[in-house]
Amino acid sequence: MRTYRAQFQRQGFGLETPRAILAVNVTVGDTSTDAQRLVGSAKGYYARLRPTGGDAQLPSADEAARELTTTEREQPTSIVDDQWPQFVAGNPDEVRATLERMVDESPADEIMIQNRIADPDGRRHSHTLLAQSFGLTPRRTSAGGAAETYAEAQA
Repeated sequence: MRTYRAQFQRQGFGLETPRAILAVNVTVGDTSTDAQRLVGSAKGYYARLRPTGGDAQLPSADEAARELTTTEREQPTSIVDDQWPQFVAGNPDEVRATLERMVDESPADEIMIQNRIADPDGRRHSHTLLAQSFGLTPRRTSAGGAAETYAEAQA
């Protein structure tokens, strides 16, 4: 990103200044243990991609726990020795700290969150916890549990 920003040249169309988005796979649980269980779906999905070449099904957390090697299960989900993780997972405070450090180090203008949580309720809860950790509140909730949009909390 630093190279992109340093070498950015306006083209006469599009952006006037460089902008960068940091896309991160994020799983938030009530506790670190909950998050490590849920992130198993994402780890299992990417582990399944290797032998299939791209046609993998998203495993449940329980399926992933049975399929992943010890090394895959124990893959760090926070920054360790200045190495960014492939997956960010933890309790709300841990995830917020990791994401804030990534933004500080990158210098991204915004973060795009992705997750691969097989359980819909776990996925929605992860989104809620992440939003709350950044002081965001639901702006609109649609029927049937569809995605919510968030707005900054009003003081």
